[in-house]
This record gives sequence, structure tokens and C-alpha cells, in this order.
Amino acid sequence: MKLPKGENPFVTKSSEVLYERPYLRFVKDVAEMDGKEFDRSYADIADGIGILAVNEKSEVALVGQFRYAIGKYTWEVPAGMRDGDEEPLDTAKRELQEEAGLKAQDWVDLGSFYMESSSTTKVSHAFLARDLEQTKTAPEDDERIDMLWITYDEALQKIKTGEIDDGLSVLALLRAQEYLRKKE
Repeated sequence: MKLPKGENPFVTKSSEVLYERPYLRFVKDVAEMDGKEFDRSYADIADGIGILAVNEKSEVALVGQFRYAIGKYTWEVPAGMRDGDEEPLDTAKRELQEEAGLKAQDWVDLGSFYMESSSTTKVSHAFLARDLEQTKTAPEDDERIDMLWITYDEALQKIKTGEIDDGLSVLALLRAQEYLRKKE
């Protein structure tokens, strides 16, 4: 059974960009519903891409880095932001090479989702990458990235313990589970 689709009850009366940087805009709209006006503010954020890279030993690549916004060092799947109209798969290929120094021959689209649909436009895309080849990393100037390999089952366990708590990483690992089990 498909879930029913609702209709948009809002009519946007005005829209103002409060702040703008590459990959991020804060927007304030005035919207009307049933004759009443409401302020609706949200973050318009570029799409995110996460890559679950799995090697021939069924180990997954995790990258570790300090995340300034949350003030915490995290372990997560290689990920990054989509540049403009870049196709999500092209972003995935670029980010996997930049962050993990890997290229993949086999790619599976694991789907997309909204990170927080009540306050941001950001869509995240998850990919499974296999048949890997080692290359050189190319981190950005503001990135210090560590990398490690752990088994797929260990990664799933680290979701349960909270050691992997990045939403895109959790989604990529869980969405790949059924696919990886079918391939075994």
C-alpha cells in the first residue's frame, strides 16, 4: 500500500534571503493558509552525498573528523556536498576519492531522504560503492581526515552503541543491509 499524498495548503506571499553563503541560505517566507499569515523560516542547504564503500572483505570505510558545528569528532561514511547541478553519483565519486582515496567500479543508488524536513530543504543521497581501487586522498583545506576499515557487522553494532551517530551514515549502512545480504 502506498501512503497517500497530501496537498500543500500554503500560498507563499513573500520570501526573503536573510543570509547566504556557498551551500547555505537562511530564508524567511510569509505564507498564507486558510486566510491567516504565518512566518516560515528554513535553511536552504545543498544536497549531501554519503558513500558506503565496501571492500572485498566486507569491511566498510569510515572517515573520522572533527565536526565544527556540533563540536565533536565523528566517525562516518565518506560524504560531502553536491556542487550546483552536479549529478549525485558524480558527487559521490568525487567525495569518495577526496576523503578516502578510493575509486569504485560498482555503484548502487541506496536512495535519498530529507535530513530534517521541518526546517531544511537538504536532500541527502546514499550510495553503495564496491570493487574498490586505492588512489590518493585530496581533502579540502579545512579537513583533517582519518580513515579506518571495520567489518559491516561491527559498523551496524556501532550504530546501536551510538559510536556512529551521523544520520547519513546510519541511513547508508541500514539501507545497504538488505542489498549486501542478498549478495552474500
